Amino acid sequence: MTAGWKRTVAAAGGGLQLLWRIRLGWLTGHGLLVLTHVGRHTGKQYRTVLYVQRYDDRSREATVISVWGDSQWFRNISAKPAAKVEIGLQRYAPKQRFLNAEEIVELEKRFRARHRIIAWGQAKLMGWPWPATEEQLRNLCEALRAVAFAPSTR
Repeated sequence: MTAGWKRTVAAAGGGLQLLWRIRLGWLTGHGLLVLTHVGRHTGKQYRTVLYVQRYDDRSREATVISVWGDSQWFRNISAKPAAKVEIGLQRYAPKQRFLNAEEIVELEKRFRARHRIIAWGQAKLMGWPWPATEEQLRNLCEALRAVAFAPSTR
């Protein structure tokens, strides 16, 4: 993965945030979410657009993967829980649950089966194995980080 690709993804995320600023984030349905989190060193509030790997209509749980492992947003919510999630027409202070490697493997398998074209493109862009053997997929998923957000029941 080149630094240029990371910059391109970051720029796209910035453009997508505009949808939420002008109250049109609902157009993305449950495919994207905006995560508001606090910097672990700076205390500054950040907003990051994330692709939703899985959404459960019943529990309203949205699961996202940090494809670059311990990304800044992931480190931030590991130090201090996420402040807010915006997805579809919903905005809430979330409870968060970190997934283990086995859960990430199952998530990735389901995603690859359901969304073959998107998963293939993601694998090619990220330099991930496609198709992947069970061992390759497990090795990949051990390097990834994932978290599920749901409305808090407080």
